[in-house]
Amino acid sequence: MKICLKALSAALSSLILVNFLCMFYYSAPGDIYRDNGATKSIRRPSSYYINSTEGFGINYFDKNGYNNMAGELESPYVLIMGSSHMEATYVSQEKNTPAVLNSLLGGTNQKLRVYNIAHANNPLPDLVRGFQAGIGEFPNSCAVIMEISSTSFSVTELQDSLQQTIYDQTSDGAYLSQHLTGKQQLRSSLVGWMPFAKFVLNRQLTSMDLGIGNPFGLLKINNKAEEQFDRDAYATVLDDVFSMIRNEYSGTIVVLYHPEVVLVGEEMIIVRNENTYDIFRYACEDNDIFFLDTGDAFLKAYEDNYTVPYGFNNTSPGSGHLNADGHRIVACELYQALSELQEDWK
Repeated sequence: MKICLKALSAALSSLILVNFLCMFYYSAPGDIYRDNGATKSIRRPSSYYINSTEGFGINYFDKNGYNNMAGELESPYVLIMGSSHMEATYVSQEKNTPAVLNSLLGGTNQKLRVYNIAHANNPLPDLVRGFQAGIGEFPNSCAVIMEISSTSFSVTELQDSLQQTIYDQTSDGAYLSQHLTGKQQLRSSLVGWMPFAKFVLNRQLTSMDLGIGNPFGLLKINNKAEEQFDRDAYATVLDDVFSMIRNEYSGTIVVLYHPEVVLVGEEMIIVRNENTYDIFRYACEDNDIFFLDTGDAFLKAYEDNYTVPYGFNNTSPGSGHLNADGHRIVACELYQALSELQEDWK
């Protein structure tokens, strides 16, 4: 019995020590899940996210649970929706696209002209599904930017996104943080107290192919067995999606596309999907949505001084998330586009 107690005590002590040390390497706030917001979940409001697993960033999540400086919004503002690239926990907060763009548009850390509501694992179908709720929660924007890194999405998922989330104020981050249930508080606190466990779980899930009939990611899934690409069906559903959000919002809508890159020898190649790229671009144009492709800007930066927009010192160049240079290039391209679209934003 004493041996068991000693072993248990040693295990608990080790777990506490490992999690304490991990806080300086990787420490993410717990998510709060909701049903009627722009995103399926938010980070715990007024919390910090430390990430050294890819790049390095210490980011503050504001009273609404999004990655923004703690300043107040200055109307009119630009609203940014997106996934992990724009949530940008991999770079310092002052170097991410929203912060750089905020500065270019005349904002400061105290007076925000750009507001970021991006959240990891939030591809285009989820952005569309939460679009109405997003502009409902933040109704005084003059433009909405929707960030994507691909032009290829499932027709089924796009069709499902037409059933949008209905906004409810009780899903606001500020409200939720004051009305957490005991279960929500416990879950969020455990994630904060056990960063090592979350780090290991995230790494494991990233390497697994999870899905129906494959609950533990142990089976090999043949991705080539997916539905055959139908150009007409894809064009039709994209037109339905963009027509819907265009009718819901009177301001400027920008689809921000930052394509992947591949390094081959001393060359950097921009990777675009030949099947979907033109269909996607034309669908945006047909619905008065500005399609911004940063690929040429990426290529010019590489040709000028070998600047690579993706990858970090602790990862591989050209892969993974946008680095600080990538965010700067994207922000400058956005600023130029917004300035041309609306002269008084300068």
